[in-house]
Amino acid sequence: MTPPSSTSPGPTGPKAGRQWAPRTASLCESCYTKGLMTQVKHFAFNHQEINRAGTATFFNEQAGRENELRCYQYTFENNLTQSTMTAFNRVGVEYAGACEGLLIGVLRDEWGFEGSVVTDMVNGAMYMNWRDSFACGLSGTLGTNAYEATSLGASTSDANQALTATADSMESLWVGQAVGTLTEEQEAELSPLTYLEENQAELEGMHIYIRHGSFDITIPNLQSQRLADTAADLLGASQVDYQLMSTYQHADNRFYTEKNMQALESWLNDLW
Repeated sequence: MTPPSSTSPGPTGPKAGRQWAPRTASLCESCYTKGLMTQVKHFAFNHQEINRAGTATFFNEQAGRENELRCYQYTFENNLTQSTMTAFNRVGVEYAGACEGLLIGVLRDEWGFEGSVVTDMVNGAMYMNWRDSFACGLSGTLGTNAYEATSLGASTSDANQALTATADSMESLWVGQAVGTLTEEQEAELSPLTYLEENQAELEGMHIYIRHGSFDITIPNLQSQRLADTAADLLGASQVDYQLMSTYQHADNRFYTEKNMQALESWLNDLW
């Protein structure tokens, strides 16, 4: 589950750090008590959702610490979430997914966050340099084939896999070796569908809750539908709660309305 701490226009905008801080921390902590892992996003200074790619957010340190960073600080300092996703925008002139001062200086060194850090979709914009992201200690990048035609190359190409073979990513920790050295068979094991199939007995008590927007043009809803169908076949239909949310878009704020949060809370309470 991904609780939003993004700063965008409106009541959750750049001046809302104090409002989001307790809500984010409480939601993450409550989810953990129910066995649910969380990933807070988008870190950080994500001032807008529309045309957000390439946006350069300028501010001074006082403004950043008193406002936007407030909504993350308590959660990350106390390691109440297991992961965070970086933002599309630039922090000043640096890509948020490769900003050393933010991701190492503040997040790791100052706040002591121990969870994984991944980028949002790396869509081929030249300022989104995934090599810089790995240099900042990220656990992974959400890559596309958009880099194939560029001189940098896709992070999934053979040459670049070799460069990042020693990266301490979530996947490498999962399978016990560097991702760049995996065989095709081992790569297949990283698929959630394959994982469900091969670990059906151990996952007998797992319950899955999925909500996907019908207007999401970033991630096809068929991916979520396929995951839900496979899980229902393997674990039982009663253990999978899937709903396609009509007219919801990617990262739509309506996912986090009080009504939807109460529905999730009710689902979790029924399990325990």
